[in-house]
Amino acid sequence: MAAGGTDTAELHRELTSKGCAAGYSAVRRFANRRPGSSGAPGRRSPAPPRPTPAVEVPSARRLSFQFLRREPLAAGEGPAFLDRVRGHLPGLDAALEVAAEFARMIRRSAANTLAEWVAKATTSGVPELARFAAGLQTDEAAVIAALTTRWSNGPAEGQVGRLKAIKRQRYGRANLDLLAARVLPRG
Repeated sequence: MAAGGTDTAELHRELTSKGCAAGYSAVRRFANRRPGSSGAPGRRSPAPPRPTPAVEVPSARRLSFQFLRREPLAAGEGPAFLDRVRGHLPGLDAALEVAAEFARMIRRSAANTLAEWVAKATTSGVPELARFAAGLQTDEAAVIAALTTRWSNGPAEGQVGRLKAIKRQRYGRANLDLLAARVLPRG
């Protein structure tokens, strides 16, 4: 095979004459696993050149988390990562700028209003941002309240989640009195 032999039967006869006890099928399997083998009967062609690996396109979720994080996730995934992605995707700069402005509004460090941001997102040319802005407009009063007040329903949602977890643990095993004893504060 190193000298260019391609006939498996000839290779098997040669190995048998030299004292090898391997069967024909074992020799054929070995020959087919060699680099350059096509695995099909007949003449073997040289190995085709390996294609260059395609650029990994990150998912939208990975991009959004990478963009919104204040520090890089791992080595090599900082601003240079976003710069590489921006170089491959035209129009991403405009979308990221509009998204960054909304993130600043949520963090209460932006000076513009929700109506200004909705107008900018609608005219940005990014259909996803336009749909998001339209969804925010459906309940504009609640979004404005969430952006302008310091109140949060987080504690209430936490208690609801705690109650649901307790109910799941006790499903089919306890009555209302035992559930109340576990949920209500001991006083």
